[in-house]
Amino acid sequence: MSPVIIQSRQKKISVDLRWIRKATHALCRYHNLLASKEITVVLVSDRAISRLNAQYLSRPQPTDVLAFELGPDMADIIISVETAQRQAKSFRHSLEEEVLYLIIHGLLHLQGFKDSHLRSRKKMLGQQARFMRMVMKAISQRE
Repeated sequence: MSPVIIQSRQKKISVDLRWIRKATHALCRYHNLLASKEITVVLVSDRAISRLNAQYLSRPQPTDVLAFELGPDMADIIISVETAQRQAKSFRHSLEEEVLYLIIHGLLHLQGFKDSHLRSRKKMLGQQARFMRMVMKAISQRE
């Protein structure tokens, strides 16, 4: 199991990092999405992710998640907590569940999944939902 580092570099919104670490640990135990990589998950503001989105993808607006392969054994997943909070409210689940969902989304991108076309997006969203159910079940069994 590879280490996952989770950092919050924003101060505007409170996030239960303990729960997110626990959920990410469950994901590590039950699937090899994190195999042989050191992953850093960084929680940022809309402003910070907008700058990265403009710099690397020429899209000067906020997005929910960006995933960067930094080498054969390192990657970063950047998540906007403000966007995640709006999405959590829209989907009627907790902010922490949305952050976990976005971590899974970023990990799938790092594994080569694409969401730019309807067919590949459906496949990716199906995988996300499957991993989310698996992690939520594992967490509930341990509590």
